Amino acid sequence: MGSAFESIKQGLMEAIAHASGQLSTAVVHPPQPINVKAIRKHVGMTQTEFAAAFGISVSTLRHWERGDRIPRGPARVLLRVVAKAPRAVLNALATPGDSEGAPTPGTEEPLSLKGSDGVEPRDRSPRLTTASSRRGKPRG
Repeated sequence: MGSAFESIKQGLMEAIAHASGQLSTAVVHPPQPINVKAIRKHVGMTQTEFAAAFGISVSTLRHWERGDRIPRGPARVLLRVVAKAPRAVLNALATPGDSEGAPTPGTEEPLSLKGSDGVEPRDRSPRLTTASSRRGKPRG
């Protein structure tokens, strides 16, 4: 247990040194830059269309394209997926009233939760069991 503590302590000391601008042995993995304008142009949309289609404000999109701001967290993930498979994202985001990209009613495949072995998983949602909730019930 002592070695785990020492490892965590060393990591924290390296992080503090790095954050304060000191030289450290910490390995930094900066995120790859995302060219938002290139992604939008590849999809073939105007700023207004792109913002509306993917739930981004036009103002935020313009800041990203100019480089004033950098997309972070879920926005980065969304943009990376849009860059790889824009049609799939548009289809996934389509609402039932949308005609473009939406499947014809009754033709979509039902969602299957079966694994590769063909068996549906059991419900694994957490259960809270207290002594009072077990009273009078056999264990098993």
